[in-house]
Order: sequence, then C-alpha cells, then structure tokens
Amino acid sequence: MSLRRFFRHPIIWAILIYGLWALAAHAGGDYYKVTVTRKAQDVYQDSTTRTVIITRWCYEYVYYEEAILEWSGADGRLIFISGGSVCDVERVIR
Repeated sequence: MSLRRFFRHPIIWAILIYGLWALAAHAGGDYYKVTVTRKAQDVYQDSTTRTVIITRWCYEYVYYEEAILEWSGADGRLIFISGGSVCDVERVIR
C-alpha cells in the first residue's frame, strides 16, 4: 500500500487528528509540587511560596499536605497526593 493510498482512509485522518489534539491539550500545563493548607472554602495556600490557590467546589480539609498543582495559566487541577482527590483550580495568586 502506497503512502498516498494510506492517507486516503478517513479513519487514519481521524486517528491523526485525535492524536494531535490529545498532545496539544496535555502539553499546555506545568506541574508544581506544593504543600497546601486550607484557609477558607475553596481557598488553599502553599506554605513555602505563600501562593494562594482558588479552587472550585473543593472540600478537602488539609493542613500542610503535599499536592501537585497542574496549571496552564487559565485553569488547572490540584491533586492531593495522600488521598488522590482532584480539585479544579480557577485561579492562582502569587
């Protein structure tokens, strides 16, 4: 099968487009290891940098707990290491 004939199949194009989309969606975020304490409802603070993390509907009551902050500049996730809970992040204030 020639290369030209190979790329005529719609399923091949669908797989390629999905693969590129998945790479672009995942490549945007940066990961940071943080030690967070809950300050108020949906407000967490990193104890080392004093960075404030604003979440959406996060009910984790933590005190100096390690977590991973995945942040792309517009939105992200806060992943608590010990419990495995994941919360959506709306904003990061440095």
